[in-house]
Amino acid sequence: MSLIIQSALPDSSISHFVHSFWMLENKTGKDIPSTVLPNGMVDLAVMNIYSDEWEISIRGLDTIPSQINIPAGTKMFSIGFKLLAVEYLFGDSIKEVLNGGKNISNKIWNFNADDLNDFKVSAKNLLKL
Repeated sequence: MSLIIQSALPDSSISHFVHSFWMLENKTGKDIPSTVLPNGMVDLAVMNIYSDEWEISIRGLDTIPSQINIPAGTKMFSIGFKLLAVEYLFGDSIKEVLNGGKNISNKIWNFNADDLNDFKVSAKNLLKL
């Protein structure tokens, strides 16, 4: 039982919009309290917590640290977007996700559970969007 965290930098062709990719999987069997620190990015997160349902959300520009809980069984894949990408890719103002987030539709991203079984494959597949 462990907490698995992986990260990777993007291909140079998208590095002006994407800061990084990362994946987190909580296999510890217990919830883990954590702190989100401001990092100057907006994250698109695809998350699953012991279910067949995947939730897609945008977590945006934090200006203060916030406390979160990572439930046991969580699997999350995230793309850290640079600020330039937010309005361009999502068509929304950054103020809508300031110190918070919102759920978004999967119509554009077309994620499915199989896409997120392998971190390196997941990051590579996202380059095709």
